[in-house]
Amino acid sequence: MRQIATNSRIKVSGAHEVADELLAIGRKAPSIKVDITTIRNLAATFDRTGTQQQRVITLQTDFAKQKINLARLIGLAPTSELILADKVPYSPAPSLTVEDALKAALTTRSDFKAADAAARSAQRAHAAAVAERLPALSVSADYGAIGVNPAQAYATYNVTGTLRVPIWLGGKTEGDIEQSKASLNQRRAELSEVEGRIQSDVTNAFLDLEAATSQLQVAESNRKVARQNLDLTRQRLESGIADSVEVTQAQQTVATAELDSITSLLAYNLAKLSLARSIGDSENKLSQYLGLP
Repeated sequence: MRQIATNSRIKVSGAHEVADELLAIGRKAPSIKVDITTIRNLAATFDRTGTQQQRVITLQTDFAKQKINLARLIGLAPTSELILADKVPYSPAPSLTVEDALKAALTTRSDFKAADAAARSAQRAHAAAVAERLPALSVSADYGAIGVNPAQAYATYNVTGTLRVPIWLGGKTEGDIEQSKASLNQRRAELSEVEGRIQSDVTNAFLDLEAATSQLQVAESNRKVARQNLDLTRQRLESGIADSVEVTQAQQTVATAELDSITSLLAYNLAKLSLARSIGDSENKLSQYLGLP
């Protein structure tokens, strides 16, 4: 998603669009007498355009590096030519409460399942160690036939009972009990730590999602205001009551607002993925959280 966001930043940071639009508007605007102020305005315009071009070059370099890193992650050669065909548009987050997310996380996360299984295994081992104090009774029996042939065979049987009382194993039994108890306490502490970490992950993911949602709303509002201001500035320039510097500044404001919107959308999608990851089974829920087909 970072590669997609960087590619979008490059598209909205094209400095040549600013210059082309100024030329088009300049052809429609009434003739203006060239003086020192006009020359300064033009110089400032080209200076801002050059700065925008430098920003585009930086973004293109970052985009190329990120494509190299992506190729390495998916097992391709760094020189492979990648074309990002998919886009990640805005989609609302799934309707989910913190309590429901915690329940789902405790059901699906593999680290909690492993810790819970280890705790239950330690509980059974401790119960077995305590049971070593109890007497053990065993009974065995045998039944058969003996003789030179079946007609002269005689039935034989044997029954044996054994009672085992652990009189001289008190020290060993106590040692096994203490050892199993210590292992049980450790496993319970690990289970509690994993459960606390899951609660922290889910809660932090919800907080990040709420913050990203608010930032995205503010960025979208700023983008609309910047576009409206640009339209008004274009009309003022065509009427001859504004200069090219004001149009350039309005264009840069729009570009900045677009970049902020892209960055906010990226943070919003990453927050949704973080929530899916904190719940578990994020691979199967990727399309649901990102709104992909």
